[in-house]
Amino acid sequence: MPVIDFPLMTATVQPFKVYSRRPRAYPAPVRFASGNVSDITFSNINISTRYYDPSWWGRAEP
Repeated sequence: MPVIDFPLMTATVQPFKVYSRRPRAYPAPVRFASGNVSDITFSNINISTRYYDPSWWGRAEP
């Protein structure tokens, strides 16, 4: 795992887990006691989508 050293803190960069068939957003947790995170770059992300027929909506999970 790469380690990034900042003047006031050290952050460990971990690869994201692979999620499949996830219906909503992907988490990006912040593991600091407090503060803000900015200027983050996400790379090497593959997203597959699927289209459900309009008649499916409102009839529970497929």
